[in-house]
Amino acid sequence: MSNVVLLESDIEKKVVLHAKKTGWLPFKLNLQGNRGWPDRLFIYPGPFFVFIEFKAKGKKPTELQEHRMAQLRNMGIVALWYDDAQEAMDTLDEAAATEIDDDD
Repeated sequence: MSNVVLLESDIEKKVVLHAKKTGWLPFKLNLQGNRGWPDRLFIYPGPFFVFIEFKAKGKKPTELQEHRMAQLRNMGIVALWYDDAQEAMDTLDEAAATEIDDDD
């Protein structure tokens, strides 16, 4: 068994493919002049909005990226980071399986 280290882009591609197959709309964020924002916005009917920052295995977000995700979280928005494709896919699957009761 080889110790192949997946790049950030490899992890992102796997998650995006899975997201598309399971009903999510993945958007690549290119916010020119606004550094540090998560790589992708995933939208699912419900609606669910999840921002995800992808990192290579063993890597962590920069201080600026952590700050940007904290800004989103402080607004009640889900903002996460992953260095593992399966963990990110599991999170999207769990969110998609959650039902919202609109009768509150």
